[in-house]
Amino acid sequence: MTILFNQFQPVQGQQKPVRIAVAGMTHGHVGGILGRKDSGDIELVGFAEPNEDLAKRLIAQYHLNPDLWY
Repeated sequence: MTILFNQFQPVQGQQKPVRIAVAGMTHGHVGGILGRKDSGDIELVGFAEPNEDLAKRLIAQYHLNPDLWY
């Protein structure tokens, strides 16, 4: 299961990024979230993926903190 929001629109006056955790990384569109990690509007706080090869590939590709992987 992947939780994905296609658009992030800041709430008027919102100062903090939306904290996001992703469960399951097998869907190709997960790059929409992972590619936004430096945008400032979201904060990736964790991701779960049982496929070790896939998780390691995404960690390298998107320069993710491996400590966020569960």
